[in-house]
Amino acid sequence: MRLAELTLGFLVVLFSILGYQYSSSLVDAAQHMMSDFVTAFFPTIKLQNQQSYLLQTGYPSAESIAKIIQVGFIATTIIGVGCICFGAIMKKPASRQFSSISLETKLVPATYESIRDDRLTNSKSISILKERLARGEITEREFEKLQRFFEK
Repeated sequence: MRLAELTLGFLVVLFSILGYQYSSSLVDAAQHMMSDFVTAFFPTIKLQNQQSYLLQTGYPSAESIAKIIQVGFIATTIIGVGCICFGAIMKKPASRQFSSISLETKLVPATYESIRDDRLTNSKSISILKERLARGEITEREFEKLQRFFEK
């Protein structure tokens, strides 16, 4: 699980649910702000009926604006649910592996068993190198360099 995506998804869903519920009051507040703006800067205009004045100027009704805003919040909820699903399904990204090879030197004398194990390990390492070359993870130059290293 990815905690950041889950948290973001829950916050977006919470925001969109609250916005959906209070969208009509948000529209009313915006309309009152606009009428206050008009009366403050144009004192000669007297607004008796704010809704009829807005409708006369071509401004849509508060109900139609609230419906449009609610559709926007529904879309935001869907996006939040998508983030939650993504965060729940996806696993954490794998950490990157180092491309350099670190070796440990052994001070123990080699025996027949260790020589046989080294040969098995070398053949397995070379087969892994061939697979990486086929997938395009390493270049031919890197393959040859690592192959010489394992054949020593």
